[in-house]
Amino acid sequence: MYDITTGTTAYDLMWLMDQAFETTNRALARQCHQAGVSVAAAQVLYIIEGLGRPVSAYFVAGVVGKQHHSVVELVNRLAKKGYLERIAIPGETSKTGLALTVEGKDILAKFTGAGTMDDLVKQMDKTSLSKLMEGLRALREVGMKEIGELHKGEIKLWE
Repeated sequence: MYDITTGTTAYDLMWLMDQAFETTNRALARQCHQAGVSVAAAQVLYIIEGLGRPVSAYFVAGVVGKQHHSVVELVNRLAKKGYLERIAIPGETSKTGLALTVEGKDILAKFTGAGTMDDLVKQMDKTSLSKLMEGLRALREVGMKEIGELHKGEIKLWE
């Protein structure tokens, strides 16, 4: 598909997205290795801290696109290292929530300082970053509609 207004093809867009993903993934993998955690572990820590509330392993599995049992194994390893704790979710009697411990927050802080992905994002001017986020959200919505998973603007990962 060729966009006459920008001269961009779908192939160009996919190639650029793939390259951006690959380079940022390599940078994140390097940071994870230096901190002594896996990329998957860093993703779990980011998700839980980013939401700012306890979430179930089932919810995390849906966000990262992995099988529930795989996430539970990872959560068990993170809890054993003292990075996560299991706590009751208010209003839920059958689910246990996951929350970062002080040690987990310390590990996560290793990904938010100078030379990290957060630092790279902070180097972008706000207008460019806003346009990038807006474009990625629009692309995500188009893709979600295409695969039939759009449900009132978001995928329900916890049901």
